Amino acid sequence: MSTGLCLGAAIAGVNLVTRWSVDFNENACETIKHNHPETKVRCEAAEYFLCLLKIWKKLCERHSLIEPDSNEDEEDKDDCYDSLRVWENLCEKSPTMETDLDDVEESKHDSIKSSKNFDVEKMLDICFGIPDGYKKPGVYFKVRWEGYDSSHDSWEPIEGLSDCPDRVREFVTNGHRTNIFPLPVPDYALSFKEGKSLKPFGRLWWDETVSTVVTRAEPHNQIILHPLQDRVLTIRENARIQGFPDYYRLMGGVKERYKQVGNAVAVPVAQALGYALGMAYLSISGDEPLIILPQEFPERLWFAKR
Repeated sequence: MSTGLCLGAAIAGVNLVTRWSVDFNENACETIKHNHPETKVRCEAAEYFLCLLKIWKKLCERHSLIEPDSNEDEEDKDDCYDSLRVWENLCEKSPTMETDLDDVEESKHDSIKSSKNFDVEKMLDICFGIPDGYKKPGVYFKVRWEGYDSSHDSWEPIEGLSDCPDRVREFVTNGHRTNIFPLPVPDYALSFKEGKSLKPFGRLWWDETVSTVVTRAEPHNQIILHPLQDRVLTIRENARIQGFPDYYRLMGGVKERYKQVGNAVAVPVAQALGYALGMAYLSISGDEPLIILPQEFPERLWFAKR
């Protein structure tokens, strides 16, 4: 996908660069790294990467790097934040006091973390998942230990790093500055219908049937983008699709007018129902459960009446 996009954009005269790539297959990741050396490739499950984006956004908010806009009610229901909540609770205590980590999963790295000879020099990377030696998914940092080379680097759960919040802050600050993850991530891109929307961000086309407009012009849950321009359809364009004549004036603000169009029954549908009602009122529609509309309805009949 990224290869084709970049090649197609180049034909159009645009230098498109793939910044991030996620794939669960190690060989596929190696292929992407070789052919797209400028791309940050992560070999992990897509659902874990989405959790990592949520965690990264929360960490950036915690360290005042972006404006907070998180929904606490949604976070309380999201398992992605479990390990982060434990770490935040531990950080609220004195960073030098002995902390009971009974809730933290025991691992092969416990002896390293508990030893006074091992101090964290810096954080190298962050992931959400289950690194080797662990059984529980959560937030993990790749740690470089002070006085040791890269052969001793290890993945440590964030809950066990509550005594070095400065190192976490340093990593998050530098990571935000160098843009190691795409932020800000629109919340609806992750949370709308639990991330399972079947028709987000679709572009209309000239020779395709357009679905009935639904409520507001929200591109993340309906196909409503202009065929050529990078925008949603205007209120008047939506109204025309819904069958409103151009002389029909809508009142209120932008959001309210979009809603009026979206909540309305499509005018052609209402016209057909009105015609059937009139025929029934005049007792000339017959007893059949269905009515067949005249050819070229409603234009020919409308002008004939005039």
